[in-house]
Amino acid sequence: MSTRLFAFCGAPPILRGGLMSSPWQDEKIKPMIRVGGRRLIDFALDALEGTDAERAVLSYPSPEYDELDRRVEERGATVLKQRAKRIRQPQFLELLVLPYVLGVQYHLSEDRDYLRSFDSVLTMPCDVVLEGVDLGRMVNFHYDHLGSPEERQVTVLSKLERGGGRTDLFRMEGDRIAGMKRGGSVLFDGYEPSTQAGVYVFSRGMLESIWMAFFGFKYNRILRHVTAGTWADYGNPDNLRRLRHEPQEYVS
Repeated sequence: MSTRLFAFCGAPPILRGGLMSSPWQDEKIKPMIRVGGRRLIDFALDALEGTDAERAVLSYPSPEYDELDRRVEERGATVLKQRAKRIRQPQFLELLVLPYVLGVQYHLSEDRDYLRSFDSVLTMPCDVVLEGVDLGRMVNFHYDHLGSPEERQVTVLSKLERGGGRTDLFRMEGDRIAGMKRGGSVLFDGYEPSTQAGVYVFSRGMLESIWMAFFGFKYNRILRHVTAGTWADYGNPDNLRRLRHEPQEYVS
């Protein structure tokens, strides 16, 4: 089976809030920010090289993204243009943003036939830098549990320690997530903390029926793949401010 992987660019075209002062005054989008002399988009594409899959970047149809598009093509990856409009929604609905954007791209964009030719799609944000995370193992884990591409399955990349992302409480049944409580500050019986990087693998069956995501864990197979690696979230404004003032802590 083939797998379609692309790095999901979720950053706005222009960074605001004073973050674009030196050394980023010429870099208007997050994937082009340099960390340790390398751009965030290069970290994302490098992480995908360990998988047996085609690589692409979901970009925006905006002039601010022209430089990113050129960089992606130089790296031998495909550029897809996002069709879904940017949306702002309540915090409790933020888990539905990625299925929304991916669903619109999968069903309504000019890329729909292209995307439907693959049995699974791996998505990852361009502003998260993975360290010690083997995405190839995550893909293998996904397929080990996928009996048919038509099954509705989502695999989530997680780590058990806190920090580096949003920590939630999961109720697990083996590798399957059976329930979730937002936030990990208060523990509940039967639930354990798990921190997510925003990296997912969607089966074709899930993408074909993306509206089923609204019905949650009971009607869809949501799996947790645990990694011993870690990551830094540069989509977090606080991390960007720290990078500006204390760059030595974020250069690998």
